[in-house]
Amino acid sequence: MDPRFRGDGETGGVRSVSILLLLSLLLAVPAYAQPAPSGLSSAQPQTIRAQLRAKRQAVLSAGLGGEVTHLALREGDRVSEGTVLAGLDCNGHHAGRRVAEAKLGAAKAKLAAQERLGKLGQASGVEIEVAKAEAAMATAEAAVIDATLRKCEIRAPFAGVVVALPVRKNQYVREGEPLVELVDTEGLEIEMVLPSAWLAWLKSDSAFTLQVDELGKPFPAKVERIAGRVDPISQTVRVLGRLDGKPGGLLPGMSGTVRFEQR
Repeated sequence: MDPRFRGDGETGGVRSVSILLLLSLLLAVPAYAQPAPSGLSSAQPQTIRAQLRAKRQAVLSAGLGGEVTHLALREGDRVSEGTVLAGLDCNGHHAGRRVAEAKLGAAKAKLAAQERLGKLGQASGVEIEVAKAEAAMATAEAAVIDATLRKCEIRAPFAGVVVALPVRKNQYVREGEPLVELVDTEGLEIEMVLPSAWLAWLKSDSAFTLQVDELGKPFPAKVERIAGRVDPISQTVRVLGRLDGKPGGLLPGMSGTVRFEQR
């Protein structure tokens, strides 16, 4: 075969492949260049999840080491503010308080005697000042023991429900060991994470509805606080809401979906 014809065939084949490749690229460009449909954005999920959490909750720990002598509670018990939740054995500290009280009484009596002698000119100013210092030291010692005795009883700092009791009566506990976990189930707030783009219209008191999964019921609510920072990676912001009124049946940890009235 003539080499000229073989060369022309190869050249024509290369040109055909190049044209086909160019056409495929031209046809593919519009698929990438087309703008996303309006109203859709990956930063704005269609379903917003939220959960209820307690405004006040605390894990109350032992202020000193000792045996648990009082713990007449069960999980789920509701207690009022100031209720004694647990008591520790403080017999040794009570004995120390009686000793301190006796020392304080003696110091005060000595001070009074020195002051009377001073008026009669039979006691020096130094002796009176020493008696005053001894009385002050005895007062301070008694105050320290009183502060310790206040740790013998664990009282509820607010009204709530006992949700955990990690210890039992007659058990020895160390200082700082958890005794009672208390949650205020009346004061609940709604925690949710929203797209940061919504800050263009989202304001404090913006109304929304929380559909609680566990109850299958909607509850009206309003935005209470907007966190002062936006997550730059996820482009979201944490928002806290409050329920309208005082609805019953809700517990911390319940969750559901959120729907705002206006977007």
